[in-house]
Amino acid sequence: MASQSKDRRVFHSQDYQEIKEYEELNGKQKKIFIKYLSEVYGIDQTFMCEFVFLKRGKDIWITTKATKNILGFSRSLKINSIGMRAIRNAFDVPKITTNFAILLNNKITKNYYNITEKELENYTHGYDIDITDGQKYKNYLILKYNNDVFGVGVIIENKIKNQIPKGRVLKNSLTEIEDVDDD
Repeated sequence: MASQSKDRRVFHSQDYQEIKEYEELNGKQKKIFIKYLSEVYGIDQTFMCEFVFLKRGKDIWITTKATKNILGFSRSLKINSIGMRAIRNAFDVPKITTNFAILLNNKITKNYYNITEKELENYTHGYDIDITDGQKYKNYLILKYNNDVFGVGVIIENKIKNQIPKGRVLKNSLTEIEDVDDD
């Protein structure tokens, strides 16, 4: 019988990285962030004022005011996650996260693209989407199908570049999948 290791830890101490602390955005930073969401995605500024925005590394996280008190314990507790990541790389070229876009689905009034069924089929199979009016969008845009957010795309030269990881790209067509379900 093979001997088992006495050390059953998944991570060894050298594998741990220091968890960065959350820091609440100051008033000026919060105004800039809310203005960005309003200008780029048309999200109502008064609605966004109801939330607390936290900075962690290069990302912005969003949480409710009720959880703000938890931050006071961060000196004695190692908090791994609080709230939802809203924006990646917020201090360079900000990218709204898909989860945050889904949360704000009906609040997004600008910088989104309603994808057709055929475009959805191609996109989920790893293809880019050709569009003629790419210059009207800013950096990252929200992708919607039937007015529901399903992703975030980046515009490069009048194409919405596919960002679905290769392992998640569909192999079969959606109609083939529907046919299997009907059996």
